[in-house]
Amino acid sequence: MTSATYIPAYSASPAASSGALPGPSARAPEASQPLDPGIFGVLLELAAGLPGFLAELSEEFRQGVGRQVAAIRVAVGSGDTAGLKFAAHSIRGSCGTLGACGMAAIAGRLEDAPPTSPEAGWPLIERLETEYEAVRRALEAFAPAAAPASMA
Repeated sequence: MTSATYIPAYSASPAASSGALPGPSARAPEASQPLDPGIFGVLLELAAGLPGFLAELSEEFRQGVGRQVAAIRVAVGSGDTAGLKFAAHSIRGSCGTLGACGMAAIAGRLEDAPPTSPEAGWPLIERLETEYEAVRRALEAFAPAAAPASMA
Protein backbone atom coordinates (compact mmCIF):
# COMPACT_ATOMS: atom_id res chain seq x y z
CA MET A 1 0.00 0.00 0.00
CA THR A 2 1.37 3.41 -0.89
CA SER A 3 1.10 6.71 0.89
CA ALA A 4 -1.27 7.83 -1.88
CA THR A 5 -3.93 5.64 -0.27
CA TYR A 6 -3.89 7.90 2.76
CA ILE A 7 -2.88 11.33 1.47
CA PRO A 8 -3.01 11.38 -2.35
CA ALA A 9 -3.60 15.11 -2.64
CA TYR A 10 -0.70 16.19 -0.45
CA SER A 11 1.92 18.56 -1.73
CA ALA A 12 3.81 21.22 0.16
CA SER A 13 1.44 24.11 0.56
CA PRO A 14 2.22 27.79 1.01
CA ALA A 15 0.69 27.56 4.49
CA ALA A 16 2.98 24.68 5.38
CA SER A 17 6.10 26.45 4.21
CA SER A 18 5.13 29.65 6.03
CA GLY A 19 4.79 27.81 9.33
CA ALA A 20 1.05 28.50 9.55
CA LEU A 21 -1.05 25.68 10.89
CA PRO A 22 -3.38 24.29 8.26
CA GLY A 23 -7.06 23.68 8.59
CA PRO A 24 -8.78 20.73 6.97
CA SER A 25 -8.13 20.54 3.24
CA ALA A 26 -10.58 22.19 0.94
CA ARG A 27 -11.25 18.70 -0.35
CA ALA A 28 -12.56 16.52 2.46
CA PRO A 29 -10.83 13.16 2.84
CA GLU A 30 -12.58 10.34 1.04
CA ALA A 31 -13.95 7.46 3.09
CA SER A 32 -10.80 5.49 2.26
CA GLN A 33 -8.58 8.36 3.47
CA PRO A 34 -8.47 8.43 7.23
CA LEU A 35 -5.94 11.29 7.30
CA ASP A 36 -6.51 14.77 5.87
CA PRO A 37 -3.81 15.47 3.27
CA GLY A 38 -3.17 19.06 4.34
CA ILE A 39 -2.87 18.47 8.06
CA PHE A 40 -1.04 15.15 7.93
CA GLY A 41 1.17 16.49 5.17
CA VAL A 42 2.59 19.08 7.54
CA LEU A 43 3.38 16.29 10.01
CA LEU A 44 5.18 14.42 7.23
CA GLU A 45 7.28 17.51 6.55
CA LEU A 46 8.18 17.70 10.23
CA ALA A 47 8.99 14.00 10.31
CA ALA A 48 11.54 14.38 7.51
CA GLY A 49 13.91 16.08 9.94
CA LEU A 50 13.03 14.10 13.05
CA PRO A 51 14.00 10.43 13.01
CA GLY A 52 11.49 8.31 14.88
CA PHE A 53 8.85 11.06 14.98
CA LEU A 54 6.21 9.12 13.04
CA ALA A 55 6.87 5.93 14.97
CA GLU A 56 6.40 7.79 18.25
CA LEU A 57 3.31 9.58 16.96
CA SER A 58 1.79 6.29 15.81
CA GLU A 59 2.48 4.62 19.14
CA GLU A 60 1.09 7.55 21.14
CA PHE A 61 -2.06 7.50 19.02
CA ARG A 62 -2.47 3.74 19.36
CA GLN A 63 -2.10 3.78 23.12
CA GLY A 64 -3.61 7.11 24.14
CA VAL A 65 -6.53 7.33 21.76
CA GLY A 66 -7.09 3.59 22.04
CA ARG A 67 -7.59 4.01 25.80
CA GLN A 68 -10.01 6.88 25.23
CA VAL A 69 -12.04 4.87 22.71
CA ALA A 70 -12.34 2.08 25.30
CA ALA A 71 -13.30 4.67 27.95
CA ILE A 72 -16.12 5.90 25.71
CA ARG A 73 -17.51 2.39 25.39
CA VAL A 74 -17.46 1.96 29.18
CA ALA A 75 -18.94 5.43 29.78
CA VAL A 76 -21.84 4.86 27.40
CA GLY A 77 -22.53 1.44 28.91
CA SER A 78 -22.61 2.86 32.43
CA GLY A 79 -24.40 6.12 31.67
CA ASP A 80 -21.35 8.22 32.64
CA THR A 81 -22.02 11.34 30.55
CA ALA A 82 -19.15 13.32 32.08
CA GLY A 83 -16.68 10.50 31.38
CA LEU A 84 -18.01 10.17 27.83
CA LYS A 85 -17.65 13.89 27.16
CA PHE A 86 -14.13 13.98 28.62
CA ALA A 87 -12.92 11.03 26.51
CA ALA A 88 -14.66 12.32 23.36
CA HIS A 89 -13.11 15.77 23.84
CA SER A 90 -9.66 14.21 24.21
CA ILE A 91 -10.11 12.13 21.05
CA ARG A 92 -11.47 15.10 19.14
CA GLY A 93 -8.38 17.17 19.92
CA SER A 94 -5.86 14.42 19.22
CA CYS A 95 -7.49 13.51 15.94
CA GLY A 96 -7.77 17.12 14.83
CA THR A 97 -4.05 17.56 15.37
CA LEU A 98 -3.25 14.50 13.26
CA GLY A 99 -5.71 15.26 10.50
CA ALA A 100 -7.99 12.34 11.37
CA CYS A 101 -10.96 14.57 10.60
CA GLY A 102 -13.56 11.80 10.24
CA MET A 103 -12.71 10.39 13.63
CA ALA A 104 -12.62 13.89 15.15
CA ALA A 105 -16.11 14.56 13.77
CA ILE A 106 -17.51 11.37 15.31
CA ALA A 107 -15.91 12.20 18.66
CA GLY A 108 -17.34 15.69 18.37
CA ARG A 109 -20.84 14.31 17.91
CA LEU A 110 -20.39 12.18 21.03
CA GLU A 111 -19.09 15.16 22.99
CA ASP A 112 -21.67 17.69 21.81
CA ALA A 113 -24.72 15.42 21.93
CA PRO A 114 -24.01 12.42 24.18
CA PRO A 115 -26.33 9.47 23.56
CA THR A 116 -29.18 9.18 26.03
CA SER A 117 -28.93 5.39 26.23
CA PRO A 118 -26.40 2.67 25.43
CA GLU A 119 -28.58 1.48 22.56
CA ALA A 120 -28.52 4.96 21.03
CA GLY A 121 -24.74 5.18 21.46
CA TRP A 122 -23.52 1.85 20.11
CA PRO A 123 -23.81 2.63 16.37
CA LEU A 124 -21.76 5.80 16.76
CA ILE A 125 -19.22 4.03 18.97
CA GLU A 126 -18.86 1.27 16.37
CA ARG A 127 -18.18 3.94 13.72
CA LEU A 128 -15.61 5.55 16.05
CA GLU A 129 -13.87 2.19 16.57
CA THR A 130 -13.85 1.48 12.83
CA GLU A 131 -12.38 4.90 12.12
CA TYR A 132 -9.81 4.42 14.90
CA GLU A 133 -8.60 1.22 13.23
CA ALA A 134 -8.36 2.96 9.84
CA VAL A 135 -6.32 5.83 11.28
CA ARG A 136 -4.12 3.44 13.26
CA ARG A 137 -3.39 1.43 10.09
CA ALA A 138 -2.66 4.61 8.14
CA LEU A 139 -0.17 5.76 10.75
CA GLU A 140 1.49 2.35 10.84
CA ALA A 141 1.86 2.47 7.05
CA PHE A 142 4.05 5.56 7.54
CA ALA A 143 5.82 4.23 10.63
CA PRO A 144 5.84 0.42 10.45
CA ALA A 145 8.45 0.19 13.21
CA ALA A 146 5.81 1.37 15.67
CA ALA A 147 3.48 -1.53 14.88
CA PRO A 148 3.28 -4.06 17.72
CA ALA A 149 4.78 -7.44 16.77
CA SER A 150 1.33 -9.05 16.67
CA MET A 151 0.17 -6.51 14.05
CA ALA A 152 3.31 -6.21 11.91
